[in-house]
Amino acid sequence: MNNIAIIPARGGSKRLPGKNYKLLGEKPLISHSIEAALKSNSITKILVSSDSEEILNIAGNYKNVDIHERNKELSSDNATALELVEHIFLNLENSFDFITLMLPTCPFRTSNHIDEGF
Repeated sequence: MNNIAIIPARGGSKRLPGKNYKLLGEKPLISHSIEAALKSNSITKILVSSDSEEILNIAGNYKNVDIHERNKELSSDNATALELVEHIFLNLENSFDFITLMLPTCPFRTSNHIDEGF
């Protein structure tokens, strides 16, 4: 089974600016999703997509995590997660059996939750 986890993390939040890199506990919010994906037995590739240099730097500090610099069009308030996933999917070099969308605003999701879902 070939499964890519896409973690979309915009830098521009209207209600809570910078929420995806604010600390929750002792680590940035985005890190909780990255670490759950890394520990999952069901995920074969992890891709963090962002328009924020800070978020991409955080993701880049993890081994086996790819980063995707999101363009302005896909980072707007009107852009949907489906449009982002479609853009990434159409530009992937490899094919995948599954795409798992992991929102960083679900920090209490664990690798066990991901694996049980599969």
